[in-house]
Amino acid sequence: MSSPYRYPICIMSAQSHQDKASLTVDQSLRQAITCYQAGQLQDAEFIFRDILTDQPQNSDANHNLGILMVQMHRLTESLPHFEAALNANPKSTHSWSSYIDALIQVDLVEPARAALLMSQSLGLGGGEFESLALKLSDKVNGIHAPSIVASRPPLATQRGKSKKIVKESKKGNGREQDGPTSLEMEAAVELLASGEFSEAEQVTRDLTVLYPSSDFGWKALGIALQQQGLITEAVLPMQRAVELSPDDAESHSNLALVLQVLNRLEEAETHSRRAIKIKPDFSAAHNSLANTLSRQNRFEEAEISCRRALQIAPNNSLAYNDLGVILMGTGKISEAGESYREALKIRPSYSAAHSNLLFCLTHDEKINTELLLDEHCRFAEQFEGPQRASWKQHDNLRNPDRCLQIGFISGDLFNHSVANFIEPVLIHMTDYPQLVLHAYSDPEIEDGVTERLRKYFKHWNTITGLSDAVLADKIRSDGIDILIDLSGHTARNRLLTFARKPAPVQVSWIGYPGTTGLQAMDY
Repeated sequence: MSSPYRYPICIMSAQSHQDKASLTVDQSLRQAITCYQAGQLQDAEFIFRDILTDQPQNSDANHNLGILMVQMHRLTESLPHFEAALNANPKSTHSWSSYIDALIQVDLVEPARAALLMSQSLGLGGGEFESLALKLSDKVNGIHAPSIVASRPPLATQRGKSKKIVKESKKGNGREQDGPTSLEMEAAVELLASGEFSEAEQVTRDLTVLYPSSDFGWKALGIALQQQGLITEAVLPMQRAVELSPDDAESHSNLALVLQVLNRLEEAETHSRRAIKIKPDFSAAHNSLANTLSRQNRFEEAEISCRRALQIAPNNSLAYNDLGVILMGTGKISEAGESYREALKIRPSYSAAHSNLLFCLTHDEKINTELLLDEHCRFAEQFEGPQRASWKQHDNLRNPDRCLQIGFISGDLFNHSVANFIEPVLIHMTDYPQLVLHAYSDPEIEDGVTERLRKYFKHWNTITGLSDAVLADKIRSDGIDILIDLSGHTARNRLLTFARKPAPVQVSWIGYPGTTGLQAMDY
């Protein structure tokens, strides 16, 4: 079984010019805010908590997590995070007002009054604090007032600024420096970290023209292409980055990952080993090498590399997930299950590891059917449960004479067993003019089989890089009547899209031998 997640490309573009640790935290904060803006609250929560594991006093992470807790109606949990934010930054107006507002909401009137006086003693004030004072007075008098915090978004990013910086840099003539400025690098990194990969591709292409002898633009361009699923196109800029900076371990590791996807395994192994030689404690490179070896059925070697990655980074949930995949490959079902569970202890919102665990359990001869069903339903409660209240009514016309829009979501529309099973069905369905077929493909790779399958669909959509929420919105806007999942809990599944119920009838078929657990699946 291959792993449902894509191991992340290293976005460390400016590390030679800026403080590496702070850049990583800054990127993580932006990623969390991006998740929040996309409605992926559990993912945002995990990223904020991950930052706080390493930097428990980080003011921004604590403040934002506090706001998130309020918006998720977990008010009591918000208070320690606002307090930590204030300990780190005692004169933060936003943290004081958020903290006071949360105290009022949980009826801690006297602590709220004391906090308001403390903020005033620090010289803080203004309309927001006057509103809080009035709200506190209303609370004492039994009058209900709306929350200030619940309507406040996490701290804003500098989105849009990055595009302007790079655009302005193109106007410059007669440059003497060999590489981009720190602002230009920060701009590109910001676009990558916030998931604006198409914009990142444009600006990084500009940087390769402005600074062709600098590895930065080539490295960032390769990442932008890879994140859009343009794997073949990503190879050349990544190779150029390695040529320009042969001692950059992360460039070698990035190249190894895309070569692995293209099944160029010997080359991928070479670059992974080169990254490790340059930087022996590079956990991601050990993990990449483990995946490459696993793809070659060299499981014993792969297990050694993966366990080394965990020695370096014991809280690496990705490595635990990979180790589970490797152990599955050697038939060590029980050990694989334990590894997936370790990944989920570290990162409870890691849906791919949870799917892997379920796939693993279906191969465990010791498990009974009731427990297997319970485990699948537990997945649904965690990942689908929070979505159910926001399921929208479908406005598909109930006209028996109109064409039905049929959608298929799969990560296996290439030379894969699922493709072999589905093709005869597609051939049969194309005989019916009242059916319009839509493909939503998230492939590991596209090949001749992919090209052959395209002809059966009126609409072909490559969905690599789309979030589950965005994909669900697209499916709804496409007017899909029946949406068919061909993956279940296997590689590159999009079950979290189905969990949002984007189509009135949803079916899981062919790719998985059991239930998905989702209530959103009708058949």
